[in-house]
Amino acid sequence: MRKIIIFGAGLGGRRANQCLRRGDKVIAFADNNPNRQGEMFLGKKIMSPVSLAEGNFDGILIASQYAPQIFQQLVELGIDQKKIEVADYDIILGNYEVPSSFKWGVFATIALLAAVVAAIIVL
Repeated sequence: MRKIIIFGAGLGGRRANQCLRRGDKVIAFADNNPNRQGEMFLGKKIMSPVSLAEGNFDGILIASQYAPQIFQQLVELGIDQKKIEVADYDIILGNYEVPSSFKWGVFATIALLAAVVAAIIVL
């Protein structure tokens, strides 16, 4: 089971949380808003980005419209790029309804890879 931190403790994070693939477990959320840090979101603690550098996790899923900037921020904090993923932009924006049975099918995996490649190219 992969331990995942979702970066984005808002609607995007809530939507991404609904679309995790089997075997992924959210252990916390992270957010740049200092007023949210330390609070609970969907039953998990909201961490500061700086605290992620010392965290014990397998991956970070960015669930924010500011994914390229957050990706760069995480890299600058020393987090391995291989551990950083970007949620499908349509999921973040809620452009389609995610069925409760949806668990990161082929479409979501391809979209996720495309988003990561786009984020890397932008950087």
